[in-house]
Amino acid sequence: MKCISNVITNKFAIDLIVELFIFTKKQAQAAVFGGVLLFALILTKYISIPGIYRYDLLFIIAILTQAFLILRKYEKPKEIFVIALFHIAAMGMEIFKTSPSVGSWQYPEPSIFAIYNVPLFTGFMYSAIGSYIVRSWRINEFVFTNLPSRLAMFIFGLAIYINFFTNHFTYDIRYILFVGLVIVFWKTIFEVRLTDKVYRIHPLLSNALFAFIIWMSEQVGTFARAWIYPNQAAGWKPVSFHMFTSWYLLLVFSFILIALIMGHQKDVRQNKITRSRSKKVIVVCGPTATGKSDLAVDIALSLRKNQGQKAEIISADSRQVYAGLDLGTGKITKEEMKGVPHYMLDICIPSEKMSVVIYQKQTTALIEQMHAQDIVPIICGGTGMYIDSVIYQTAFPEVSPNPTLRAILELKSKEELLQQFQELVEKNNITSHQVDLTNTRRIIRAIEIIEHLGYIPELKHQTPYEVLWIGLDTDDALLKERIEKRIQMRMDLGMLEESVRLIDTGILTHERMQELGLEYAYISDLLQGKITREEFDTQLYFAIWHYAKRQRTWFKRNKEIAWFDALEVKEKSQKYKDILRKIRNFIAKQKSLHRS
Repeated sequence: MKCISNVITNKFAIDLIVELFIFTKKQAQAAVFGGVLLFALILTKYISIPGIYRYDLLFIIAILTQAFLILRKYEKPKEIFVIALFHIAAMGMEIFKTSPSVGSWQYPEPSIFAIYNVPLFTGFMYSAIGSYIVRSWRINEFVFTNLPSRLAMFIFGLAIYINFFTNHFTYDIRYILFVGLVIVFWKTIFEVRLTDKVYRIHPLLSNALFAFIIWMSEQVGTFARAWIYPNQAAGWKPVSFHMFTSWYLLLVFSFILIALIMGHQKDVRQNKITRSRSKKVIVVCGPTATGKSDLAVDIALSLRKNQGQKAEIISADSRQVYAGLDLGTGKITKEEMKGVPHYMLDICIPSEKMSVVIYQKQTTALIEQMHAQDIVPIICGGTGMYIDSVIYQTAFPEVSPNPTLRAILELKSKEELLQQFQELVEKNNITSHQVDLTNTRRIIRAIEIIEHLGYIPELKHQTPYEVLWIGLDTDDALLKERIEKRIQMRMDLGMLEESVRLIDTGILTHERMQELGLEYAYISDLLQGKITREEFDTQLYFAIWHYAKRQRTWFKRNKEIAWFDALEVKEKSQKYKDILRKIRNFIAKQKSLHRS
């Protein structure tokens, strides 16, 4: 029991570190604009360029940073609109606050790019806050519940903004606003999922944390003399706590502004199926080594060229979600993408444990966002459970993880787990075709569910989408040949060296490689001297071939899939042209492919 306790404790610590890493990484991605400006504020205090005023240099840096984010498409068009509104609202407040009659703060240095006494770079400081919030909402895929009505948010947002001006002439109602905010937003919660856990956070608390970070950044900004308050004219003093409350209200105003303009992502589990009946999704599926990725790219390019219809691709591969696992998973390259955006690739580090529940939630959110922007989602991959979980919005068993049982099971070999699973299947007289028996984690989860429920719930085939299913396959001889050639090609490109590099840098362990299966499991055996290179080639070939047959079995149960020969598609024969034509008809609400 002590051994099990240590395993559980170590796993908890590792999971916590991983989640903190993911959260920090996402926040850093969202805060690029603000981070650059804060660094520039500090740097320009000590380094100057002859002939350019400091504030003008900051303005140039802000312009270039904003241009870079737009050109690299890090910010979406609607997000740019929100950020521009932030800029305008902030400049109006800055002009008022720095006017001689108010004098809340001042900018002590000269500048050319200024309106009245306000350097133009200041608007970008507020824009950076807006940029962070809108990017954070998108990157973290926040799900909000119980948001106040749009009217209530509009009234509170307007009251906050007006109070920033009127508090200099009449009673400051900020504390009344605080009470009102607690009442109005009391039930509001947003969810964020990092790995297997969903964290429920109150927006008023998260805004308090963010306000504290900005307040501390303001200590840095005033210390660097980018701007100063009246009590700092003779020398630096800490910015008063009163400004923390101001920042808090400004953040609430920002939250409301973004929610009103961008809309808010509702919990997809609460959506009615009828709301999305007309939402089209294309699925490209089939066994491995059949050219699915290339066809998906061709479909997206064809729709854009012939119908002006934007389409983007969502990967449905249970191992390509891991960053760094490129050659071993056959991950599509930037060149092969041909400019078509791809999602659900490189979204977590290999030591994390991706689950079908996480995939379902994140992919569903992506599809909702794409449909809102009139983008056709193309789900492409060979992990049937992942695809079905999204298309049919599978309700997974509400069986909480059993840490003690998992710790015991994780000490067993894959063969022992399979034996225990089969014994449970026979004992409970249940079917096992829904379980991926090549994946150790899924076997453990299946055992966990059976131990709790006594059965494995059947998947329901009801979809909220209008789906066009395209399957790629070919005859056994050709598929075997393609598998064999692909193994050799990946080895020539450096699949073995990629694995060694991941092990040397601590990203992968041999234990984790066994969990990942197929290429990585056999490379692990090869590196540890358990098999020879000749045995590696043979055993991996047969393992992938058996995996392809299991993929066939999974997809063949779906009678809606229209199947095409992979060789004819690769050679761009008339059948390939028919696929593209009929897909265009599907998008144009003509006869769908599987009925033609």
